[in-house]
Amino acid sequence: MERPRLHGNQYSVPLPVGRQVQVRETSQSIEIYDGPRTVATHQRVEEPANKRVTDPAHRPPRGEGKKMRLAQEEAALLALAPELLSYVDGLRKSGQGLPVLWLRRLLSLVRDYPRAPLVAAIQEAARYGLFDLQRLERMVLKRIGEDFFFLNGDNGEDRNE
Repeated sequence: MERPRLHGNQYSVPLPVGRQVQVRETSQSIEIYDGPRTVATHQRVEEPANKRVTDPAHRPPRGEGKKMRLAQEEAALLALAPELLSYVDGLRKSGQGLPVLWLRRLLSLVRDYPRAPLVAAIQEAARYGLFDLQRLERMVLKRIGEDFFFLNGDNGEDRNE
């Protein structure tokens, strides 16, 4: 979640908030609300100095922030497509790139393409140990190309008429 801003300054909130919050300003402090409950209170910065005000209690333990984002991305992906669990495990074991980035990329493929061609391409890729997501997308596009796109007169009409 992006930090709440007030007069050019950014204020921290606890990590689990994850949605839009309301910021209220008093003469001495800045209060941040999630619905009716207060989630954070900070000392007010007098002038807009483009500062970041962070409460040390709002920082996750060292290394936990990355693990939490990874778990959230993986949960979102497996909620949409639970049949991809073995492919996600294979991707993790392949060690290619940053896990959060390839989980986001795989999640966008699941959201963008029809399920049957995507799952067929993923099964074929897993069978051959292919974990390159650009290549996986080309495999999906090849499978759906004939169903969704007209290629050079394949639709039976002459375009020059």
